[in-house]
Amino acid sequence: MTRAPRSEEIERPRLVERVRASAAYPIALLIAPAGYGKSVVLRQYLASLDEPHVRFTLRAEHAELLGFLRGFTEALKDRAPHAATALAGAYERNTASPNRGADLARWMHAHLDTYSGIVAIDDLHVADADPEVAEFLTALIERTKERIHWILASRSIAGLPVATWLAYRDAEIPLDEQELRFTFDEAVEASSGFGLAIRDEELGELLALTEGWPAATTFALRTSTRSSELRNVSAVTREMIYHLLAEQVYNTLGEDERGLLEVAIALPVIDVAVLERAGFDRALPMVERLRERTAFIYEESPGIYQCHDLFRDFLRHQSALSGKRSQQAVHERAARALEANGDVEHAIEAYVNAGRAREVVLLLERSGFDLVERARSDVVSRAIEALDENTRHENATVLALQGALQAIAGKFARAESLLRRALARAGSDRDLVAITTLRLASLVANQGGNTIELLSAVGDDVRQPVARRAEALSLIAGQQAVAGNLATANAAISQVEPLLGALESDVVRAKVLHHIGIAFHHLKQPTRAFEVLTQSRDLASDLHAYGLASRASAVLSNLTVHEEDDVSRQMAFAELAADAAAKAGDAYALQTALLQMLSAEMRLGNAERSIEIEQRLATVRTSELARRYLALFRAARLAWEGRFAEAHRLVSPHWHNLPFNFDRAFSGSQYALFLAADEQPQASSQLVREVLAHLPTADETGLGRVRSVAMARAFCALAEIINGRGTNSARILRSIRTGEDPVIAGIVDAVDSITLRLRHYYDTGADRLREVLERLTALGHSDVARVLGAVDRSLSYVHAEGDSQGALTRSELDILRLLADGLVPKEIAERSGRSVYTIRVHIANVIAKLGCHGRAEAVKAARRKGLLPTNAG
Repeated sequence: MTRAPRSEEIERPRLVERVRASAAYPIALLIAPAGYGKSVVLRQYLASLDEPHVRFTLRAEHAELLGFLRGFTEALKDRAPHAATALAGAYERNTASPNRGADLARWMHAHLDTYSGIVAIDDLHVADADPEVAEFLTALIERTKERIHWILASRSIAGLPVATWLAYRDAEIPLDEQELRFTFDEAVEASSGFGLAIRDEELGELLALTEGWPAATTFALRTSTRSSELRNVSAVTREMIYHLLAEQVYNTLGEDERGLLEVAIALPVIDVAVLERAGFDRALPMVERLRERTAFIYEESPGIYQCHDLFRDFLRHQSALSGKRSQQAVHERAARALEANGDVEHAIEAYVNAGRAREVVLLLERSGFDLVERARSDVVSRAIEALDENTRHENATVLALQGALQAIAGKFARAESLLRRALARAGSDRDLVAITTLRLASLVANQGGNTIELLSAVGDDVRQPVARRAEALSLIAGQQAVAGNLATANAAISQVEPLLGALESDVVRAKVLHHIGIAFHHLKQPTRAFEVLTQSRDLASDLHAYGLASRASAVLSNLTVHEEDDVSRQMAFAELAADAAAKAGDAYALQTALLQMLSAEMRLGNAERSIEIEQRLATVRTSELARRYLALFRAARLAWEGRFAEAHRLVSPHWHNLPFNFDRAFSGSQYALFLAADEQPQASSQLVREVLAHLPTADETGLGRVRSVAMARAFCALAEIINGRGTNSARILRSIRTGEDPVIAGIVDAVDSITLRLRHYYDTGADRLREVLERLTALGHSDVARVLGAVDRSLSYVHAEGDSQGALTRSELDILRLLADGLVPKEIAERSGRSVYTIRVHIANVIAKLGCHGRAEAVKAARRKGLLPTNAG
């Protein structure tokens, strides 16, 4: 007997070509109700391709965002192999985001950055109830459509911006149910393929009765259902298919085949290996025989089968007729087979459906935290919801898991309460104590609380595994060093370092080294900090632990600029941090890395590149601290253009709120300089006094920090010379210790040059200043050079109307007369309607033109020259 062709072997080349034409656009759409062969056509099209392609078919477990992401990353494992590993962290970090779908799309895009090809998503309607899935997918398509072609097959277009895609020519009109219907020619070919001898009139009538619905037509042809039998069914509906399946398939099956199907639909997929563990020794030939008898089972991969939704729904309907207890027995059989096969995730859900609470609790106690860490928190959540109230409130592991879930959801107060209750009930379960304590300590620390007592309970317990102790002690070291409790931090380091050699887990080693590195950074031990943070970063990168790799690279970037003042290395570490943060889905780490890149570009004087990074930052959630730094960077760029009034208004509300004292000193001194350049000497001088009073102490270490403090003094000195306080300016400048540092010497030379040009009416020193500014630029401080150059240009404009070799101007003569009358610059400014700054400049011009060294001498010289009456006084 000739074997009947399989359902997927019924070729539909007409539709394959239609999909091919649609796939020339960035997005191709197959939108039609159930049973129209979308999946069959999609499989056939993908099978015809030579180019790279990925297919993801949704199941019930993919109906919500986390499940969808899990299935999506698993489907992409060959194209984005580390996305699945990073998923749990990315999802947790973005849970509280108001744009979670879009933020996670940015994360997924980072993992698909090198892939060009096709991504096909089938049965997308399964996730219609969760709008975040559509948000994620829409955002990801927008980011990738230049190099990835997307094919979406669904029963609906819920949540998808199809109208926009059509309007912008990103997609063609969807392939719909009208096009998917069987034509007469296709029906002829299909009947021939099944070896049927059927008259054209009979075939035409059968096609008319099924209205070309592929599911019904294929079923009728495969089972040799005649048109006369179809006339007995009221309409072409799902109920019709149920009727025919019951009559012509299900009723003809043996008990063993029915039993296999009942268990099979309790599984996520029809897995022959699991069915064999469930007691069906001949599972493979039984599935193959069923596959040949119906159009609704197809092979997905060797040993793995799927069945059409219509057939699955029919089988569930039949199972429900047998009663609740019978159904629970089937689910229990499936659960035990899944557990034996190592599939804890689906075993838990099957035990829930079986009403087996004891087995659910046992699996949660054994594997609950592992499931959470592997992005299965939705599975854990559903399992806990199925438990009775007493178990949820009293079982220590279940309480701890609920705490972890609440923390992931951003409900920190509730999470802390649950974790503390779990800890109180953990008793002698050291593993649970350690897991709960570490999670609770992380939560408390993020809220600014003290965790030393919590962590010490694990770190000091010699009966705890080495990994748990090392992690707890390293957390103590890092947190206490940041808090300034240096003795406690050093004590914790001395305890944890001997444990490093006994650590078997590279993941734990990378975490511990990271925490110790932070401690060394704050303990002012840069060499040790560089050493252990580099080890942590390298380990984390090898393990694709992107969040940890990003944080370690970011600390290395800060260390480099603070300790070595090396802007090139600062940028290199920051770029590594940004790349890892994007792959971790860590918006905060990405913000930090982008700010570090922005800082480096500003140091290098790259205005356009810095603006590009700001624009990228605008797409990331930013903190208040980030917004402060952005304001300061924008102020600096305005100052480069000589727009000092706008610059100091931007700096004003932010400079005193910076976390590092040397940053505050540098930004405050810039603020004072901008005020001076904007002719506000009183405010500028007051700020100079404030900055100088709070400068870091003389024992400040680290080349970057030392230079920042020196630059702050130099800016204050320059501000004061502009403010007309030359004596104070000289005193400040003398307090700067240049040593042999070329950067500090360069900025002092620059301030000296500008001061000289001010005193000599800007007719000398231009070449010297230009050389000094070029030297500063070459040394990696183009930002400082550009500010000083802008100040010099601004001052030269004010002096432009005078000529050091010419006669006094009318304005200068007027001011000289007022000086002779005994008025001070502020009074002259009020009388003349000019700024004090302008008056001081004119006075300086007068003094220079008359070849004098002060106001009184200039008045006397003017009298001798007859420029003033002899009795002027």
